[in-house]
Amino acid sequence: MSLVPKIFFIAICLFSLVFTSWHVLHGNIEFSADIGRDFHLLQEIDAKKIILIGPRSSSGLFHGPVWLYLNYPAYIIGQGNPLIVGWFWVVLSLAFVVSNFFIAKNLFGKLSAYFFTAATAVYMGFHSMGLFNPHGAMFLLPFFFFCFIKYLRTQKLSFLLLHLISGGLILQFQLAIGIPLLILSVAFLLVFFIRSGKRAHVLSLLLLPVFISNFILFDLRHEFLYANKMLSFINTQESGHTFNYLTLIPDRLATAFMKMEILRHDPYTYLNFAFFISMLVLMIVLIRQNKYKDVYLSFFYFYFGFFLLSFINKGSLLYFYYFPFFPLIFLMLASFVSTKYKQYVIVPLVIILVINCLNGINDMRFFSQRRETDTHSWKFFNKATEKMFLGDEEEFGYFVFSPDVVAYEGRYAMLYAAKTHNKTVYSFTKRPVTYLFIAPTPPNEYVTGDAYWKKQ
Repeated sequence: MSLVPKIFFIAICLFSLVFTSWHVLHGNIEFSADIGRDFHLLQEIDAKKIILIGPRSSSGLFHGPVWLYLNYPAYIIGQGNPLIVGWFWVVLSLAFVVSNFFIAKNLFGKLSAYFFTAATAVYMGFHSMGLFNPHGAMFLLPFFFFCFIKYLRTQKLSFLLLHLISGGLILQFQLAIGIPLLILSVAFLLVFFIRSGKRAHVLSLLLLPVFISNFILFDLRHEFLYANKMLSFINTQESGHTFNYLTLIPDRLATAFMKMEILRHDPYTYLNFAFFISMLVLMIVLIRQNKYKDVYLSFFYFYFGFFLLSFINKGSLLYFYYFPFFPLIFLMLASFVSTKYKQYVIVPLVIILVINCLNGINDMRFFSQRRETDTHSWKFFNKATEKMFLGDEEEFGYFVFSPDVVAYEGRYAMLYAAKTHNKTVYSFTKRPVTYLFIAPTPPNEYVTGDAYWKKQ
């Protein structure tokens, strides 16, 4: 690798380091409803030590608790301070980026590793300020894919076990992606065991029940509540009629081909589509030339297999169902610089990196201007709750209201503030002095305002 690419790579990595830690350096993290919910669950772990299920999914099911336990040490060290957990997210992001270098280097060589590392380093800057359970799936997906390829090439049991373990953990982090990936993996492996003569390796699949044992225990304790919920979720009948899965095809096609964030912000709305289609075409060309054929065919199998199995979900695919695939797409793009088409792809790949860096600069500028007024930031909630402790009263009660979610953010901010002040505070209780912490009603949305709630 010549001097100029090395300097460019180092510059990208230094920028990414600043970008990834930008929010916590300024005393802030994203504090959305999902993240606020996680902090309440971390409190629950602190009280109970052992929990069997984690955050609730949008489908009414529950993910596993592994993401919560991963964050729990940082929560304890910071005594519940979200900023300490935010610094832990920075560490997780950096570890993910470093692991990507070794994955790409092993599969394609050092030059591909440089691009993959740079691309994911920049991309983590957009996410690191607000991690929640789908990010755990994203962190593991390249490794899951890598171990699958290495097992196909070497047939070593160690790679098979690592592939299944990472798949089981992905399921714990995010059901919507973990279940389809494991179904695809097991289906392929069963055929592979027979054709390769590795029939004894089928015993490795006994690992998988370990990763759903918490759900089994939960069901045994709660009269099969989770199993019944799962059966209801996959039921094809809705209001007495068979659900028409054909109505989901436009959503799945649009998501699969047009919503991949090769560029974090696509100024023309079609560049990501053009980049993605070009990537698929070049992969097909290289498959025909028998170059990285196992890698590209495996990508097609898992990527499009995921969207095919996603039809079990009778609604639109939400962003956090599919964004864990984005680093895998960067890995495919990185592979091209280790082929004979290197001279044709270098310039587009550098343009992608530069545009994403410019997007990162704009994001940092935007959040710097709004960090104390952004109602999805910890700094906003922390500053707002501090105001309730400025009065002369020695005790007070408070209520928290939000019109469109469960007010996780404000409730946790109050609980945390109460721990750090020498006042007696009564949660959701009327006292002679009672504060109401009310989120504004979103404009142009048909949601309940606070007037009725306040009166009642």
